[in-house]
Amino acid sequence: MMSFLNPGLLAFLAGVLLPLAIHLLTRDRIQRVNFPATRFFGKRSQFQLRRKNLREMILLGMRMLACGLMALAFARPIFGPSRAAADGTVPADVARVVVADVSASIERAGGAEALRLQAAAALKDLDDATAQAALIAFGVHPRVVVPFGSGVDAVRRAVAELKPGQGGTELVAALRKADELLAATGARRKEIVLISDLPQASWRSFKGDWRMAPGVKLTVETLKAAEGAEDLAIVGAEYPGSLVKDREPRTLAVRVANFGAGDRKDIEVCLTLNGKRLDTQKVLISARGTASVRFRHVFEQPGDNLGVFSIGAPESATPGQLHFFNTRVIPRIPTLILNGRPAMNPREDAAFFAKTALAPTEDSPFVVQTMAAGEARLADLNGIAVVILADVTALPSTLRQGLAALLQRGGGLLFLPGAGTKAETFNREFGDLAPCKLRQILQPGNGRTDKAEEPATALAKIETEHPIFEIFLRPHHGDFSTVEFYRYWELTESQLSKVLARFDDGRPALVERTIGAGVSMLMPSPPIDLKWTNLPMRAICLPYLHQTVRYLAVRTERRAAYTVGERLPVGDGFSLKDPSNATMNGPDFTAEVPGFYALIDAGGQEEFHYAVNRDFAESDPLTVGGEEIVAALEQPAPEAAADGAEEGQARRDRANVWWYLVAALGVLLLAELAVGNATPRH
Repeated sequence: MMSFLNPGLLAFLAGVLLPLAIHLLTRDRIQRVNFPATRFFGKRSQFQLRRKNLREMILLGMRMLACGLMALAFARPIFGPSRAAADGTVPADVARVVVADVSASIERAGGAEALRLQAAAALKDLDDATAQAALIAFGVHPRVVVPFGSGVDAVRRAVAELKPGQGGTELVAALRKADELLAATGARRKEIVLISDLPQASWRSFKGDWRMAPGVKLTVETLKAAEGAEDLAIVGAEYPGSLVKDREPRTLAVRVANFGAGDRKDIEVCLTLNGKRLDTQKVLISARGTASVRFRHVFEQPGDNLGVFSIGAPESATPGQLHFFNTRVIPRIPTLILNGRPAMNPREDAAFFAKTALAPTEDSPFVVQTMAAGEARLADLNGIAVVILADVTALPSTLRQGLAALLQRGGGLLFLPGAGTKAETFNREFGDLAPCKLRQILQPGNGRTDKAEEPATALAKIETEHPIFEIFLRPHHGDFSTVEFYRYWELTESQLSKVLARFDDGRPALVERTIGAGVSMLMPSPPIDLKWTNLPMRAICLPYLHQTVRYLAVRTERRAAYTVGERLPVGDGFSLKDPSNATMNGPDFTAEVPGFYALIDAGGQEEFHYAVNRDFAESDPLTVGGEEIVAALEQPAPEAAADGAEEGQARRDRANVWWYLVAALGVLLLAELAVGNATPRH
């Protein structure tokens, strides 16, 4: 069976018609003249004419055959049994995948030029007669630039266009993709050439749970850091993602690393917010050390606050010396309290303590509305961020549907069940909205007591890293040790919920559950009744409720911080404007460069901003050894058949048929020249 390395060139077989067309257009046209003397030369003339026509036919055939041989030679025929791969490519002796790192860290290793030179060198010994080649470029995600079957020259052309991006480095994902490509080929030798600066962070995440197919050879070409490579970079940042507007200064911190061998003095670190330079600090960073820089700022502008940390002026900083962030400021939190036990006596009113704690003054960060649970309507939920259900057992179905919609769109619910709550009814009415179900009211059997010597329990375990409680780790910000609980609900079916605090008997004291885009929370011993807890009489009650409601409102704010390579949600009716002011439409978009991406609504207004940054690890010059990667991923080839080498040589011999065609073409052209010279033109 015959196949071709360059089957597309067979189209030039049509060129065999070219000599025929030339012959028909330029042949002699003999005119017959009736002249008496011609009868003496008629027989001689006919003999010469027949001989001339025969030679011209031989020349025409030789020229048409020469054109055909030329087309076949360039198409590179291969004779022998066909073992084409599933994609139709010709089987090769060698199949090689060049895996090129185009992540942000490549800029430290000589950039695009060094990458292209190494990739071109990996293809130098390949030709289409005996080899197949493919090219994969990778950063955060691997991308097949040129698949098998496109030809080695196509891979060389693609290599010349390689250039680093701003994404992270995922070595193992790229090697997995290369191994998948090789699995579909029938080549005798399968090879992967990895070209990367081998950042240590990209290898540290490998768990040893995967290896390449047996027999695949991995070669690692390491790109070394170039002379004068960037040695100062931002490697960490802390800032509030979203907050409720208040007058409290917030701490913003950035960590700067010096990767150089010498100390760096008077390094300027700047904070820019909403286009205005707010502060600049100078720091000393020891060789191969880090320094943290802290700023304090009161966020007064509602909505998006777009900030930039930079080493030096932002306009002159390199990508690794910039970090973008967006702090969302919520003006005031609209809060609705549904009162399940209204009363004239404040101590008996289920909503009194919660309302008093949330809105003690007019400048409170909460806009609180209170209404009896039985009087609430669906329209009352419009514009509400958080709903507090104080000792509420049941609600109309339309209102429950409204609460469910509130959770789906990112709102928050806080259940405060008390003595008037009926467990069976509560579980039936709010089973899909509450984070758990109620079983029965318990009273502690031992523990500390109040003045009436009633048994009490206290908080014994608190998730101090949770946003609600982290503020209380600071000095003089509150003490839960003086809070006592005399009654509380025993909870059940809370497996899907997260317990944020426990009583000293181990039972939950605060639980939360994410439902849709929102959060539902429940306090088993709520601060609505002094017969249940003394929390309303303690100073910590106000900040505790404030933190809880802030969390319910802020927790459901949309995510603003992304890393290059992640997909930014856009949604229907919106478009996205990237840092270069180019506009994109679609359900989502992959962030390719750091900076701010503006979400534009149908009216052309900027509704929200995403802050996209490089992976901090891309600035770290620490690398892993290529031999470590090879040892971890390579598997020895199975024992080869005895005739494996002979088969490869036979394949190469069959691929060299085109040389014989070229030789035959040369002989044919010489013969055509000889016959042509012996044939008279006229």
